[in-house]
Amino acid sequence: MIESAFSPQDAAALLRWYVDHGIDETIGEEAIDRFALPPPVAIAAAPVPAPSAAVAPTPIRAPVAPPVARPPVSRLEHRHSAAGFLCLGQTRDEGP
Repeated sequence: MIESAFSPQDAAALLRWYVDHGIDETIGEEAIDRFALPPPVAIAAAPVPAPSAAVAPTPIRAPVAPPVARPPVSRLEHRHSAAGFLCLGQTRDEGP
């Protein structure tokens, strides 16, 4: 039989104290550090391919043509074209 450092009365008092304070589970002998970082994992280096002839990457979308440059319009032309509108949403083609 193993001799304990506690008397049965002391052990019972300690267990009552645990229950009174909400300690109702037992754990292992060593505490678990939940905040410790995991050990580093060794990563095998991938082989580097030999450099080949430089090739331009494939574009994601087709290139867009640059906008067509138009000659500047005078203020008189703007006034003439604006005179035909009755409201912002109506054009000359729709008519009054």
